[in-house]
Amino acid sequence: MPRVKLTAEERTTRHAARELARYYANPEKHHIRRKEYYAANREKLLAGNRAYRAANREKILAQRRASWAGGSDIARERYAAERPARLAASRRKLTGFAQADWDAAFLSQDGLCAICRENAAQAADHNHATGQKRGLLCTSCNTGLGHFRELPGRLEAAITYVRKWNNG
Repeated sequence: MPRVKLTAEERTTRHAARELARYYANPEKHHIRRKEYYAANREKLLAGNRAYRAANREKILAQRRASWAGGSDIARERYAAERPARLAASRRKLTGFAQADWDAAFLSQDGLCAICRENAAQAADHNHATGQKRGLLCTSCNTGLGHFRELPGRLEAAITYVRKWNNG
C-alpha cells in the first residue's frame, strides 16, 4: 500500500494528537520529563524569555497598560461567564457543598440564615469535627459560631448573660 504524502499541517496535527495520547497515558511521566528538561536547559530557556521580552517590550507594555486600564472586553466577558463555575468549584473545595446541595439548602431556608432568619444566607456551616454539612448562615451568625468555637456551654453562657442584662 503506497504511503500518502501528508502536508506539513497534517503532520503537525497528527504529531500533536500522538503527544496528547502519550501525555494522557501517563501524565506523571510527562511532568517529570518537563521538570528534567527545564533543569537541564534552564539558562537557555531564561535567555530565550529575556530575548523575547527585549524584542517585544512595547507590545508587552501596551498589554499591561490595557490590562491596568480595565482589560479587554473579551477578557471581562469571559471572566463574567466563568464566574459561576469558579464560585461553585471554590465552594465545593472549601465547604464540601456541591452546587446542587447549596441550591437545595438555599431554597429550603428561603435564602435566609438558618439562625437569625433575617439576613441572606451566604456561608456554608459545617461541623468542624465531623465535616457534616449543617446549613447556610449569614456572615454574622457564622462568625459568631466560630468565635464561640461551636461549644454549646459557651453559647448557653452567652444566652444567660444577654438575658440577664436585657431583663434586669
